[in-house]
Amino acid sequence: INPSDYYYTLGEYTHVPPTPFRTGFEGSGYVVENGGGIMGWRLKGKRVSVVAGPETPGCWAEYHVFDAQTCIPMDDNVSYEEGACAFVNPLTVCAFVEILNEKKVKACVQTAAASSLGKMLIRACKDEGIETINIVRRDE
Repeated sequence: INPSDYYYTLGEYTHVPPTPFRTGFEGSGYVVENGGGIMGWRLKGKRVSVVAGPETPGCWAEYHVFDAQTCIPMDDNVSYEEGACAFVNPLTVCAFVEILNEKKVKACVQTAAASSLGKMLIRACKDEGIETINIVRRDE
């Protein structure tokens, strides 16, 4: 569970939704129908990754209506689990690395380094030649 979804569900995110509400800012699924237009027609029958925002969450649902522009077709070798986390963490890592490069740092310290985001940051920093000091909560 992405922390942004968790805090949104608790009502502690930047946008507090009126109840009842659906949660889930990113997800994946299979397009069963479309509402028309070239983009919708092109996605029908495809596996997709989707991203929602605070105003239109709901990826934690069996069915949901999304704007076709928020859907990205997934390759066959991408699992639904991987597709469901294709936006928030990768874009966060991109922002982190951009800031590190702007500040011309040679190393950074991160906590929760064994998390999905932490592992992505380790790889991205390695690619950029930035050393990482990684703190984890457990030995495993």
